[in-house]
Amino acid sequence: MGHPHLVCFKTVVAAIAKQMDEGTAFDPEDRFAVILDRGDFDIQAVQAFNRIKDDPNFLHRHRLETCIPAEAEKFIGLQPADFVAYEGLRLMHGKRNGVSQIRKAMDSILDSAGFMSYQFGDETLTHMRDGVEQITCKAGELVIIPPDGAGQPT
Repeated sequence: MGHPHLVCFKTVVAAIAKQMDEGTAFDPEDRFAVILDRGDFDIQAVQAFNRIKDDPNFLHRHRLETCIPAEAEKFIGLQPADFVAYEGLRLMHGKRNGVSQIRKAMDSILDSAGFMSYQFGDETLTHMRDGVEQITCKAGELVIIPPDGAGQPT
């Protein structure tokens, strides 16, 4: 399957593309780009994104535009993206523990923008296990697309 960081990255890319195709908020020609913080897996993440984008078996590949690594010091957009990712994680953990208080800045973002998150627990992963174990693919190229109703959409 590859390193957990890359498995998560590929799952997020696939989930966004799927949501864009199946949701009502996007025009058929809308696409998305990924700008990721430079790190240990930036080159592998770009390669994984491009493999997904070029895979004719991935039904939602037309939603993928481009993926590039950047530095938060030079690409200011990464700083608010890190904030949203951190606050989203706090929101998911809070909801799981019965607490849904979030910072005012994140609350104001949620007033005007959509937010989708998934949290895979034992039940979801157990449900997916048989299907994942039957998949044949090259090493490190498995992409898990969250099944309908999986996780905790927010």
